[in-house]
Amino acid sequence: MDNAPNNAATRMAQRFRGFLPVVVDVETGGFNAETDALLEIAVVTIGMDNDGFVHPQPAVSAHVDPFPGANIDPRSLEITGIDPSHPFRGALAERAALDHVFAAVRQAMRNSDCQRAILVGHNAAFDLGFLNAAVRRTGHKRNPFHPFSSFDTATLGGLAYGQTVLSKAVLAAGQAVRDPRLDVLLLLGHHEAEAMNGVRLHWKGRVDDYVELNIQGNRVRSREREGSQTLNEQASFSNPLPRANVTVSVRKRNGRGRVSVVQQPSQSNNYTAIVKIDDDKSGADDYEIEMEWR
Repeated sequence: MDNAPNNAATRMAQRFRGFLPVVVDVETGGFNAETDALLEIAVVTIGMDNDGFVHPQPAVSAHVDPFPGANIDPRSLEITGIDPSHPFRGALAERAALDHVFAAVRQAMRNSDCQRAILVGHNAAFDLGFLNAAVRRTGHKRNPFHPFSSFDTATLGGLAYGQTVLSKAVLAAGQAVRDPRLDVLLLLGHHEAEAMNGVRLHWKGRVDDYVELNIQGNRVRSREREGSQTLNEQASFSNPLPRANVTVSVRKRNGRGRVSVVQQPSQSNNYTAIVKIDDDKSGADDYEIEMEWR
């Protein structure tokens, strides 16, 4: 029993020849990695159990200050909803942002007996290009990622399931017979599927009676209309709610009551969405919901 973690670590190192797959997602100010700003970066490292099945570790992310002279295309900001000048953004300089995510990757490499990380992304050349450009600009000497190799989920999905659209590939993988050799595609698409295909916000909390969640930008504020205070709240954005006329939808993953969108964002409400959680039974219950906007 004491050897279980080491066995799992050895399996990971052997499975990918010493490489640790790490899902990377970046948000940028355009398409040119040399001239356009890196605005956000997130990584999800990969774990493996003793049966050879992979699972995601918690995401580590950073908002990034544009480097001096960086180009930011307003059309990119319309898509991402990022406001680089927002006072509560908490952005880090490129070097500090890389230090933050690289530290988590190196720790995961040590835990898995791996010597190098390999980037996983949907059309991975885009993410790897921006990562490498930031490493060059900052002169970073401890980049854990292979500089040109990657796992592209578009290629993997097309090869394994005949699907290059990530959401469809993940659905196809979920319907397949579970096999450690195929399970990797589900995992590699885990974070990318959320970021690329709509899931923008995870929220958890313990609700008593009736609460409204007010979502604006990258902030969630709960307002208790009836019942006790909402407890144990956790909110995780993959992208902020943009200042644009998008349509918000909500999906309940846990909880006994009803969940619905009661206000869509628009200019008239300062682009604020409101989600209602109606727990009409006695006492409180734990809720987990996912929100997306298109």
